[in-house]
Amino acid sequence: MPMRRFRASRIAAAVGLIAATVATTLTVWALPASALTVGAQPLKGTFKVTPGSCSAIPVEAPSGSYFFMSKAGVTIPNPSSPCAGGLYTPLSPGNQGGLVTGQYQYDPNPTFDARGNSLAGGIVRPVSFELTDFGLATTCADQQHHPSATGACAAGQTGFPAPMIYAEPPGTGGCKLGVPSLGSPTSLISLLASLLKAPSSVTSVTSDCLYGNLLGLGATWNGPGSNCAATGGVGCYDQGAATGPELTATSCDPPAPASACGISGTYDPLTGAYTLEVHATIEGTAFNGAVGNYVLQGDFTTSSAPASTSSSSGSSSTTASSQPSGSSPATAQSPSSGFSSPGSSSASSTAASAPTVEQLDGVFQIASGSCGSGSKPSGSYVFLTKGGGPIPNSSSNCDNGDYTPIEQGTTGLRTGTFQPDPTPTFDSQGNSLATSIMKPTLFEGSDFSIATDSQNEQDNPSGPAVFPPPSVILSGPNQITANLSSLNATYNGTPNSTCATGQPPGDGCYAIGNSAVSGSYNPTTHAYKMDWSASIHGGAFNGAAANFQLTGTFVGTVVTTAAPVGATVSSASSGYGSSGLAGAAAGTGGSYNAAVGSQTGGTNASGAAAGHSAQAGAGQTAKALLASSSTSSGVLPAVETAVVLAVLAALLGEALLSEHQWRRVHSKRTQSRPG
Repeated sequence: MPMRRFRASRIAAAVGLIAATVATTLTVWALPASALTVGAQPLKGTFKVTPGSCSAIPVEAPSGSYFFMSKAGVTIPNPSSPCAGGLYTPLSPGNQGGLVTGQYQYDPNPTFDARGNSLAGGIVRPVSFELTDFGLATTCADQQHHPSATGACAAGQTGFPAPMIYAEPPGTGGCKLGVPSLGSPTSLISLLASLLKAPSSVTSVTSDCLYGNLLGLGATWNGPGSNCAATGGVGCYDQGAATGPELTATSCDPPAPASACGISGTYDPLTGAYTLEVHATIEGTAFNGAVGNYVLQGDFTTSSAPASTSSSSGSSSTTASSQPSGSSPATAQSPSSGFSSPGSSSASSTAASAPTVEQLDGVFQIASGSCGSGSKPSGSYVFLTKGGGPIPNSSSNCDNGDYTPIEQGTTGLRTGTFQPDPTPTFDSQGNSLATSIMKPTLFEGSDFSIATDSQNEQDNPSGPAVFPPPSVILSGPNQITANLSSLNATYNGTPNSTCATGQPPGDGCYAIGNSAVSGSYNPTTHAYKMDWSASIHGGAFNGAAANFQLTGTFVGTVVTTAAPVGATVSSASSGYGSSGLAGAAAGTGGSYNAAVGSQTGGTNASGAAAGHSAQAGAGQTAKALLASSSTSSGVLPAVETAVVLAVLAALLGEALLSEHQWRRVHSKRTQSRPG
């Protein structure tokens, strides 16, 4: 019997070898010559960010993407984190979907709002850390030590190279080949069952390793001015790192030991799934010497966009400059990288022709909120929360006062122009008199309302214009993105005053805007819904969050607006509708001239970006077969079947061999035992 099993195992191994040969032959036959490049390959495109989701266990990292700060091996809690214990802070994708390689994602201008919150929202959506939002960007200029307004380098100036990540197949460079442990027969059966159910899981044992140059990565947080140049680098932090193909050589600015500075990760060439970790030491402020740890997870999509953008939270603005892209294969030493990359070269990033953005220009009429006693309202409403619990409004009968319905004012929410607070803003009792957007509504005995102004009506009501007028763009099928950073609420202010003449100035005026408002839109019925939250700063509700929902109907037109001539924009192979969405500049009155818009990438329905040839190494041939729309329908099932057969046969052979060896040992031990 053991001899038969041993022969069966040899037969299974032989079948596995034959199946592997067939799979390899079919794969090579089906692929173009350009897909057979061996070695590390540049991943030029977008590392899309999957939102982080907190674990129920406080010490367990979230799923998806997240951030944590550590010092001397101890995690520094973030009291603003929604995760229990505050050890981890979930991250969500910015308006450009994630980290873009081959080009920069500059800081917006302004980079900070009046309270020091970062407005950099291209890579990830700004997230609160210690009550102040931080954001990420990639820049040519060193924004901490030699900053410029957006991080763009001046003509002739050498700075950080454009971000580039490389995928290194197992067995090359420092990437080791991982082999799963078969363990017990039960685990083997489970593995075989999963392979039969999902053949693509075969590649999980040979994921590529990631390395590259992200020296241009920077974080912005708690800035005391409009941008990094205006603050002299205060509030701007170098968080870049670089790792070489051996996966051991790292280089950072500021310099740091390898344990606190570097890039690592994995990439599945079949599914596009990736995990990318960046660790960089923080220089300066209260967190000096701590390590910023960024864990990004999601899917990678290729792109040929040559331009660089600067993105505010919820918007993408165009910035005129010419920067090296540093992304094509050549032999050049990346500045300050500490290793020679497989390739980088310089090219102008100024777009030949600017793409367009589709804006909703008109009025968002507000459907009045309605509720029965003790129930959550339908339509439009607001509710306040603090510490995870509601702050009831005794003047409302909705759900025990937890919700306050909103009614439309004389107009509704208008885009493209401001609806400022009236003069006076408050009556003799301190009630708000702002009636354009919504009808003043009673909250704890005093009427509140909202308006949009170019000034910061809370912190500097007599100061310069700092906010753009409201804007709403189509960001995808039935999706909209809005910049409502100019929104302010007025409540219980100095009687018969304005925000500027209040005692003190700004009394009863609250900056509750949000530049990254998401929502839905039906282009047929024009029905919409927008939701956003904003922290309340000062007053009786200091530290609480104001949560709004507006629903209703949009009345106006969809305007296709071109980006300014000569501006640098990010073009995409496909986008929403007939054109890729990029930033559109909207100049406003006063001293403010900001870019308002958003950028999003579309997907090609065929499953692969048109015009892109496969850039696959030895470990990426399967993905090229699955993703390429030109692959014949007959080849794919054959290759998939051959690959699965090869793996199943090899695993079965190894299992039978192991069992045969175990039986021999067990038999000897039994025979050697005393009677």
